Amino acid sequence: MELTQIKPKMRICGLESQPVTIVAVDIIGNSAELIYKRDDGTIGNQLISAPNAEKLQIDDSPFYSFDADPKQMRLCCEAIRIERGSLFDPFYAVHSSNIIPLPHQITAVYQEMLPRIPLRYLLADDPGAGKTIMAGLLIKELRARGDLNNCLIVAPGGLVTNWQSELQKKFSLDFKILTRDAIDMRSKKNVFDDLPFCIARLDHLKPKNNDDDDDDDKRKPLHAENDRLQEMIAQSNFDLVIVDEAHKMSASKYGNKIKKTARYNLGKQLAEHSRNLLLMTATPHNGDDDAFSLFMQLIDPDRFEIRHQGNSLPSKDDLSDVMRRLVKEKLIKFDGTPLFPARFAHTVAFELTGEELDLYERVTDYVRSQFNRAENFAAQKRNNIGFALQVLQRRLASSPLAIYNTLKKRRQKLQDLYEKCRWASSPSRSLADIFDDIDAPYQDDDDMSAIEAEDNAENAVESLSTAIDLDELDAEIQTLQDLEKRAEHLYISGLDGKWQQLSALLQGDDNPCNVFASRETAPKLIVFTEHRDTLQYLSKKLEGILWPNAIVQIHGATRRDERDIIQDRFRQDKDVRILVATDAAGEGINLQSSHIVINYDLPWNPNRIEQRFGRVHRIGQTKTCYLYNLVASNTCEGNVYKRLLQKLDEESNRLGNAVFDVLGRLTFGQDQSLKDLILESIQKDTNGAKKDEPTARIQLAIDEAFSHENLEKLIKENALTEEILDPTRVRETRFEMERAQAQKLAPYFIEQFMRSAFEDLNGTIQKRDTKPKSPAVRFEITKVPRDICNTHREVLDKYERICFDPQYVHIDDDAREADCIDTDHPLLRATLKCIIDKYSSHLKRGTFWIDPRPQAQDICLLFIIQDVIVDEMGNSISQKIHFIDVTPSGNAQTAGFAPYNDYEDPDDVQREAIRQYLGQIAWPGRDVERNAIEFCSKELEKHKSEIEKIRNDQADRIEKAVRERLNAEINYCDNNAIRLRRAGNEGNAVQEEKKATDYQKRLTRRLAEIEKSRRLIHKSPVIIGAAIVVSKSFIDSISPSQTDDDASLAPMRNTKEVEKIAMDAVMEYERREGFEPRDVSSENRGYDIESIKVTDKDPIIRFIEVKGRRADADKVTVTYNERSVGKNKGDNYILAIVRVDNDNPESPVSKITYIPNPFKDSDCFVTQISYDIDKLEQMGKQG
Repeated sequence: MELTQIKPKMRICGLESQPVTIVAVDIIGNSAELIYKRDDGTIGNQLISAPNAEKLQIDDSPFYSFDADPKQMRLCCEAIRIERGSLFDPFYAVHSSNIIPLPHQITAVYQEMLPRIPLRYLLADDPGAGKTIMAGLLIKELRARGDLNNCLIVAPGGLVTNWQSELQKKFSLDFKILTRDAIDMRSKKNVFDDLPFCIARLDHLKPKNNDDDDDDDKRKPLHAENDRLQEMIAQSNFDLVIVDEAHKMSASKYGNKIKKTARYNLGKQLAEHSRNLLLMTATPHNGDDDAFSLFMQLIDPDRFEIRHQGNSLPSKDDLSDVMRRLVKEKLIKFDGTPLFPARFAHTVAFELTGEELDLYERVTDYVRSQFNRAENFAAQKRNNIGFALQVLQRRLASSPLAIYNTLKKRRQKLQDLYEKCRWASSPSRSLADIFDDIDAPYQDDDDMSAIEAEDNAENAVESLSTAIDLDELDAEIQTLQDLEKRAEHLYISGLDGKWQQLSALLQGDDNPCNVFASRETAPKLIVFTEHRDTLQYLSKKLEGILWPNAIVQIHGATRRDERDIIQDRFRQDKDVRILVATDAAGEGINLQSSHIVINYDLPWNPNRIEQRFGRVHRIGQTKTCYLYNLVASNTCEGNVYKRLLQKLDEESNRLGNAVFDVLGRLTFGQDQSLKDLILESIQKDTNGAKKDEPTARIQLAIDEAFSHENLEKLIKENALTEEILDPTRVRETRFEMERAQAQKLAPYFIEQFMRSAFEDLNGTIQKRDTKPKSPAVRFEITKVPRDICNTHREVLDKYERICFDPQYVHIDDDAREADCIDTDHPLLRATLKCIIDKYSSHLKRGTFWIDPRPQAQDICLLFIIQDVIVDEMGNSISQKIHFIDVTPSGNAQTAGFAPYNDYEDPDDVQREAIRQYLGQIAWPGRDVERNAIEFCSKELEKHKSEIEKIRNDQADRIEKAVRERLNAEINYCDNNAIRLRRAGNEGNAVQEEKKATDYQKRLTRRLAEIEKSRRLIHKSPVIIGAAIVVSKSFIDSISPSQTDDDASLAPMRNTKEVEKIAMDAVMEYERREGFEPRDVSSENRGYDIESIKVTDKDPIIRFIEVKGRRADADKVTVTYNERSVGKNKGDNYILAIVRVDNDNPESPVSKITYIPNPFKDSDCFVTQISYDIDKLEQMGKQG
């Protein structure tokens, strides 16, 4: 052909191996530049000379051959739909996980995080809000969208196994824990390549930092291993990094100097090497605005650059699109009621008497004297000794056994040191050397995990001393011997006022703690202590007043698997009444089966109080929660705590539960912590000071800290953003979820696909664990198809127990768990790939289907079309797959979410009849594709406009913040340069100008990135398959040889008039019942009417499938999609059968019957089922 004959929209052969569609032609002399589109939507171009143009031909090949096997094409369509499940189910992760979602979790993931991919976000909801659930939903949703090939989770050491367990149990996500063995096994590989989904300990990954004091890893990883891990991170590109307890990645500012901890540097490195970053912490702000801005630089270093002058705290508008913080008191359920029950704290005061008080005063005098002597030492040694003495004092207040064992161990250790130095050539020098050797940098345990703090305290009190020679050491040993004997005598005597108070509390008739109530109503209690000695002591005491096996224990040395067993016993065994625990049970353990916590020991860090209370006051708790604090009122610590708890009680009555949320942020006097206040109280009787003066000052400090104004300020600061869960927004979110649930893939659609695929591929899957005539919930696979096993090594050749619904992983009749087959399971992924690889060619060949529904069009062409929206940086923003019907007249409409499931396969006679008819009307031609693409593009443009508005709002906010922050730095540096040059300091002036230039480059680069993020590109829609669909009535009319063997079907072939009468009748009935019905029958959702009733309590949404039948009809037909949607929705799905009397035009509706959840016992996966109308009506109620 000639160059001038080539026109846009032509299909041309000869340019590439497959025909292409010409988009544009530009004649250039004796050549032409041709721009063309391939069938997969990609664009190509070539410069063609006139001689080469002669070789081109117009493509006159048939549009589609329509000769594909209809059953195999249906299977392939369903495989594509499930493989891209998130395109059809917007809440796919929720529906395929074993969780009960809550409003704040759904809004965080689906309304805050997913729309902001690529993500930089801080999730800072209160403890107990289920941040692990939100992270799991995000991971699973991104995997379903094909947007997550690797993920690294970083958590404190004590939480990694909890993360692994939660992700596996609730989301079927298989994450590996990064261990030293895993690294050693891959000495020449990047461990993150071999473990794409892994969980790592925070301090295992952090870079070495000789000046860093934040190491909570007592095992001290080797520097060589740290270096290797840093190199591996630098070589990695993570799709998603999640950091739990991210506040531990801290940095601080002193004057113009910034101190960055090793953990903070790790955070910066992870941010640089991750496309998506999610930081999680319940304590994002410690009261230091500069530290918070530095922390937020991990999210966006340009936006949160610290100002050299003025307040560095970002405004709440700056934060609202990069973080979400909801406090417990703001969380609600889908019905609008509070998520968390009320909680109350009670102080249980008692006094030490006689021998107890004498020992307390003597040991406290010893601690006080040692504190005073330590003041003369260098800071490091003073701090180490101070920490050891704190632990000693806390054990004194804990129990007679704890102080006795502690004094004994300390005396023995110092005595061993004395004997070792006694025979040295220079005893004093030797003593100093030994103390220097054991002066390990004991840290403040406030920043440790509970398990690590417990281990640290166990070893802290044994060796450190203020003695500078053997005489002083000997004197100290003598003092300890005397104290040890007194403690032993007290322990043996059994005198213990605190235990007596606890015993009375547990046996009192007038309080919730009475464990001797009836077996059915007696509460389960958690008793917290700080020390393992006291834990053993208490357990023995409790066993003396309770029955065998009534007590269980958890402490820092309890293995993870043992902890899980103990948790289960505490929850499930009625005979187990009390869990005695150290703070190791305050992390990573959920104990909602109890609602009462008793603090036998009060921690010196008030954060621990909230952590302990948080074990019971969390999601799933239905009862009012109580906290009982035992306080010895005539001790130094008791005086401080009694006053503090009194003020806590007063203010919680005024301000509610929010007071508990800010306990950890309280400071006293001149920025003193609670620990500082207690230590001051212990040291009060020194230097001739009057005893009442320090006490008065301490009480004043507590009163000021708990003043109404200060608490309100802290509560407001704790919120950071003023976000609340708006009830209207929650209600709309619930309705969106209800609609999505109707079409969810798991379990029914996935189950049907797997059973059909195994039948096609010659595999064997059969029911098990099922009672006769009951739907199957578990299956056994005795043979996985060879095509799958041979190409997917991770797939087994047989599976003894599988299920498709997460709730059946565990069942009462079988202790062995089943594999849940969802899109994260290798067997389903392998089966999908096998079917798509085998039958994808069917899509381009096309097939014939028959639509049996009464309202079906006579004939139409069903197109399967894929649409994609990307931003200018190539990030996928939105993907959709559409099923579009186009009639011979060119009208286009949506065909629903999976229309092929409702279609029947034609026989040979019917196929030939369809071919002959299409030949007669010379349809379809290639122009029909444009009708479908035009319809699809209009719908997507609306969606694109909505996304653009959201993204432009986000970009405007980011641009404003970045300009403000970086311009402030530029101006600061420029002004500094001017000032320095005037002062004659040219060198420093040049340095300031260089800084200003660097900031300007950062600003220019970032603004260009922001501008790119605004622009969205709607890629050309791609047709991936097609089929001719004819109605059952039409095929009968063009295929005379087809006979209807079942005369009973005749009454079911209702006219559109009957269907309209039925729809109108149900719509009117719904309005009379107070609902607002909406006709969605044209959208082919698997139901005809969506009906909503908004109430003050729990709004109702129900989904109604309307079947209009003549009064004499005895059958009603229900399609596969209608049944699957009905099973998905359960009691919210209603089958409405409307009897229509054609002989009575004035009152044609003779009866309306509503049948809720009509298909709950259906286990049949054929295209359509005919039900006996009389039997259905007996199941329902008359309207």
